[in-house]
Amino acid sequence: MKKCIPLLLLLLTLTQNAIALTEFPRHIDPSTAPSTTNILDYLTLLHTSSMYLAELNINRAINMTSTLREAAIPQQFRDIFNRTLQLYTLFTVEINMSIRYMNLSEEALKSNDLDKCSSLILAAQQHLGNAERLYTQTRDVLNYLVGAGGAVEETIKSTLNNMEKAISFIRNRIDAVSKELEERRHLLLKEVELEVKVNKSKVFYGDFIEIRGRVEDPLGAPLGNRTIAIYYNATIYRSTPALWLVQSSAQGFFRASVPVKACGVISIRIAFIPQGFDANVYRYTEKVVNVTSLCIEPTITVHMQQPLLIGANNSMCIESSIPNLRVNISSKGLALSKQVELSTHTTCLGILIPANVSEGMYRVDMFSEAKRGVPPKALHIYVNVSRLDANLSIEHPTTFFVGVPQSICVKTSVNSSVEIMLIELGRVVALKSSNSCTDLLLPISYLSTQLDLEIHVTPYNATYRSKVVKISMQVLDPIPIAVTVLIIILMVLVYGRGGVRISSAVMAIQRRSETIYQILSPVIKEFVDFVKALTGVGIEAHMTLREYVNSALDRAPQEMRSALLAALRIAENILYGPPTHVEELVKRLKEVLSGLVRVLRL
Repeated sequence: MKKCIPLLLLLLTLTQNAIALTEFPRHIDPSTAPSTTNILDYLTLLHTSSMYLAELNINRAINMTSTLREAAIPQQFRDIFNRTLQLYTLFTVEINMSIRYMNLSEEALKSNDLDKCSSLILAAQQHLGNAERLYTQTRDVLNYLVGAGGAVEETIKSTLNNMEKAISFIRNRIDAVSKELEERRHLLLKEVELEVKVNKSKVFYGDFIEIRGRVEDPLGAPLGNRTIAIYYNATIYRSTPALWLVQSSAQGFFRASVPVKACGVISIRIAFIPQGFDANVYRYTEKVVNVTSLCIEPTITVHMQQPLLIGANNSMCIESSIPNLRVNISSKGLALSKQVELSTHTTCLGILIPANVSEGMYRVDMFSEAKRGVPPKALHIYVNVSRLDANLSIEHPTTFFVGVPQSICVKTSVNSSVEIMLIELGRVVALKSSNSCTDLLLPISYLSTQLDLEIHVTPYNATYRSKVVKISMQVLDPIPIAVTVLIIILMVLVYGRGGVRISSAVMAIQRRSETIYQILSPVIKEFVDFVKALTGVGIEAHMTLREYVNSALDRAPQEMRSALLAALRIAENILYGPPTHVEELVKRLKEVLSGLVRVLRL
């Protein structure tokens, strides 16, 4: 009957827990802050009970819970306090059960009944875990009243603190008894006899060590089918985790062949690891055997000319102190994966860099394979990968005439694809070869005074870089020039070779390379005078109008530079453009100059 009492108490506790969890939610969602009216006395009684519980005076704590059941609780707090009392009562029961099991475990330990002591400790731990969960639920419910502040909040915090003390006391008691139990068990364990021998005391890296031995109980009886663990530590180098498990034979003998993957002094540990029922009978036992592993660390030296060229077969030479050493070479960015066997001297190989690789720095990894007496070696280097510049020459006229085909020649040192882009016309002209010429024809409708070209050179050999060259050329209309020449010829024929004065109107339509003083008209002179007054830079006799404005532009205010350039384009169209619409251009230039003067006055 006495043996059934703990089982009945456990069944009663689980039933009460199940009922409590279905009657009231663990978390309460407060909609309004509770009042402190008539609840402080109730919390004080709960706090008094928790004080007895912290002192492990279970009977007085339970008596206080009976008083709490009879207390008058305001209607608005009845659910909260009923839930609190229910959880607290279950908590008290779990603490009481844990204490009872600990008392029984200590009695079993005194009588040296270690198995019974162990099972009682597990039961005490289970009840303590239940008590911890009930404490968490009680804290969640009481936290609803913490917002009331003052004495209510202090009483709740003190109550929860007392519950924590009870849990902590029992946990410390469980730890102490468990520690003493383990010490008792260890004293009762038997020491096994472990005999170990190795076939070599000095080995080379990569050799095998043969380990033989026997495991017996203290009376000399063989321990068959037992697990023997073998592992080692090295003072210098170890490449892989070293752990081997072998089984002893029916006569207790075991044998293992262990590869040496370390250098220096190797401490080989051969251990008997009790498992299952053996853990309650035998102790862990190990023997240590020291073996010296001889190693020669390889040296790897790399020689190469940098940068490595893209699309070319580059030479890489590798030198090693160990003959016939195999080295694996790899690089993800360069799509490189090779294996080379090094001779005693320098060994060279070709490294082809794919054409789709971008210029930059790349990491190359080298790993040597292990040999007898030679551990593996890792080497990481960074290489610069680049392309070459191809020689390029472009022949083009300095001045382009509208309506007249003119030649542009492109010559490159390597075979390339050449395209000429006329940006303003939106045209692309492809050359037949990299050393050829093409004729460009500007339509008569082309009104700009400047021609911008982009020449794209793409070598067929990936070792060379692509290039883009930008060219700007002046554009002239040959019709006014031809008319001027005819007029001059007619005037010479009519008036003879005598000193004939050429009119300013004729001078105004001559080519762009003539000086400003030879082609000035009144509106152009007004523009030049404005630029001089604005910047303080005077015009020189050898300058064209564009050269003069460009030389003075740096001294002009930032906000007026674009307006000056616009006025320059109008002035150039007046001087060098077709004779049509000249009056309109003169009017526009005067308007721009008037606007600039007004801005300058502001």
